Amino acid sequence: MSEVEALQACLAGEHAAIYAIGVAGGHLKGARFTAARDLYERHEVRRDRLIELITAAGDKPAPAEPAYDLPSQVNGQPPAIALIRLVEQRLAVVYGDLTAAAETKPTRTLAVQAGIAAAREHMLWGGSPAAMPLG
Repeated sequence: MSEVEALQACLAGEHAAIYAIGVAGGHLKGARFTAARDLYERHEVRRDRLIELITAAGDKPAPAEPAYDLPSQVNGQPPAIALIRLVEQRLAVVYGDLTAAAETKPTRTLAVQAGIAAAREHMLWGGSPAAMPLG
């Protein structure tokens, strides 16, 4: 996988994450809602950085889909929390792929920082530590 292909995969992941966290946030209250809103904003920042890197590499960033299929119905707080946890788990893997494919320092820096952030968020939303799958 090339660096640009991996950047595009992360961008697709961020688009999906923003959508999913938006859906999940509608089912959260209090501190959990605030945490989801803050997480949503951090994903927007990462999405924008990925767009910059893809554009700088001479490629056209893939647009977000109008909607995404969710892995399960979100009809309350527990499913909303589970969705956010799953999103972060999947993003950690995608950013691991970007780390492996990174050819430039800005891309590698983003990949490592975002991968750590996704793993941390996965744990904060109730996930358990796990080894990353090796290709």
